[in-house]
Amino acid sequence: MKNTIKKGNQVLVLSGNSKGQIGEVLVIDRKRKQLVVKGINQKTKHMKPKRQGEVGQIIRREYPIHMSQVRLWKG
Repeated sequence: MKNTIKKGNQVLVLSGNSKGQIGEVLVIDRKRKQLVVKGINQKTKHMKPKRQGEVGQIIRREYPIHMSQVRLWKG
């Protein structure tokens, strides 16, 4: 029986920098076989000001990882 991963499930990261961490699935892209997990694979992006008078900012956000790098966590 195959366990399909759905939005809101807890998953365990099997490989990469976040190996062994558990997080909640936020977004699933079944076409690309990728998913976004809360608190996993975070990267920093520096945003320049777009208009005069605006202030630049630093944004941390989660980026997608491949489904083969995670396993459904029942705990």
